[in-house]
Amino acid sequence: MESCVFHKTLDIIIEERISFVCIMVLLLFTSHLALSSSARLRFIEAQDLVHGKQNNLLKLNEIEKADRTRLDYLFGVIT
Repeated sequence: MESCVFHKTLDIIIEERISFVCIMVLLLFTSHLALSSSARLRFIEAQDLVHGKQNNLLKLNEIEKADRTRLDYLFGVIT
């Protein structure tokens, strides 16, 4: 009886740790994506000063779509 309760408790602890690790990994990726997006935006803004804005706006839209796709995939994997 005690062994069964112990194993159930252990299973719950393991599930909580797995969930915690998944959430931490998700936060790591989202913060990394936010930083890389921010850096790319600054790079694109600098290019805007040198070149025309039209081409760079298209790049920005592509970057935002790629970031959204990555985040949607990550949320889909975790949930």
